[in-house]
Amino acid sequence: MNALKKYVLQRFNAMSKPERIYIICKITETDFYKDYCLKNRNRVVHFYLYNNAINAYLVRYFEGGTIHGRRSPFDQTHENDRLSLITYQLPSTVFIHSKDSSFEPLFHKVKTTELVRPFKVKQYESAMIKAWLKAQPFLASSSMDPQGSYSLARLNYSNVFSSKQDVYFILDEENSMVKIGITSDLKNRLKAIKAQYRTGDLEVVSVVHAGGVEVERFLHHYFSDLQVKQAGKGNEWFHYCEVLYEFIRSLNECPIKSEFIAKLMQKTSAAVA
Repeated sequence: MNALKKYVLQRFNAMSKPERIYIICKITETDFYKDYCLKNRNRVVHFYLYNNAINAYLVRYFEGGTIHGRRSPFDQTHENDRLSLITYQLPSTVFIHSKDSSFEPLFHKVKTTELVRPFKVKQYESAMIKAWLKAQPFLASSSMDPQGSYSLARLNYSNVFSSKQDVYFILDEENSMVKIGITSDLKNRLKAIKAQYRTGDLEVVSVVHAGGVEVERFLHHYFSDLQVKQAGKGNEWFHYCEVLYEFIRSLNECPIKSEFIAKLMQKTSAAVA
C-alpha cells in the first residue's frame, strides 16, 4: 500500500501545474472529499486535512493500464496483469557466506504488483548496496592462490543475469595473462586450469556471478585485441595490460557486477547499431 501510494503521488506531482490544479478542483467537488473532511475534521489539524483528503482520493481512485483495460489496483478479480499482487524475493541487508568464498544477501518475501515492483526492487537494492559497502571493509574473499591470500570481499548477487555459471577472471601474474571463462565450481576449475596449462600460481581477481555464456562471449569479443596468440592457449587467455587492469579495477568497484556488464553490453550494442 505504501509503495502504491508513493507511485500514485509521484505520477500526480509529475503533471504540470495547470493539470494538478484542474484535478484538485474536481476532487474537492466529490462526495468522497466532503465525507473524508467531515469524518476526520476532529482528528487531523485543518492545515493537513486538505492535503490528506486529496492524497486519499488519488490513491483510492487511481487506475492503471493492464491487459484487461484500466482498473483499480484494489480490484483483484483479474490474474496475470500489472496490478495483481505477486510475491517477489528481494534482497535484505543481511549477508551470509556463499560459494567460492563470496557473500550473498538473505532475501525478503515481499508482496507487490508488477506495476510497483521496479520501485520496490530499487528501494531494496539501494538498502542492500548501502549495507554491503559499509560491511565490505570488514570482510574478505579468498583469492584461492597457494599462499592463501585474501582480497576485497565479493558480493554474489545478480539482478540481470540468471545463468548457473559464473564468469571468472583468473590472473597468471608470472606470464602477465588473464583467463576469462565460465564455471559453476570455481575452486575446482582453478585447479584444472593450473594442471592443464602448467602455470605457476593463479589468482581469482574478479567474478561476475550468473553471467554465463552470454557474458563470456561478450568479454572475449570485447577484449579480442588483447587475446594471447599462442599455441595451446585457446581463445580464453588475454594479455594483462593496463586496459584489462583498469577494466577489472572498475568492475570490482561496482557492488553489483552484473549491472556494470549489462550497461557495457548495451553501450557497445548501441555503438555498433
